[in-house]
Amino acid sequence: QLQLTTALTLEENDLEQAGAYANLGDSYEAIQNYLEAVKNHEHHLLLSQKAQNELLQIRALGSLGRAHRGLGSIRKALGYFQQRLKLSREIGDEYIEAECYADIGSIYMLLRDYMQASEAYTNQLDIAKR
Repeated sequence: QLQLTTALTLEENDLEQAGAYANLGDSYEAIQNYLEAVKNHEHHLLLSQKAQNELLQIRALGSLGRAHRGLGSIRKALGYFQQRLKLSREIGDEYIEAECYADIGSIYMLLRDYMQASEAYTNQLDIAKR
């Protein structure tokens, strides 16, 4: 019983820390300190993976994508958004999936790959019509 209680307490602590890192990352992102935002969102991602919390992982991946976009690391941002898309499909969340396509489309626009952007936005629209 003590082991189970300890394990649950540690898991709750990881989730609380993940949330705190997410908030810190968002704060740094708001003031355009993208390097600090990335550091905090990386901690957020690691803790959410440790806790096996898919929704927190999805949030962290999106935040990392935005922070890397802010840094100008466009291809890295795309990678995080694609990971977010994959995980949102795995859990079956179409709302998040549509958001992912919007983010991916915006990255392809920055890369001037308008065909890929159009495909991503079409996928977003298809989901929205369901």
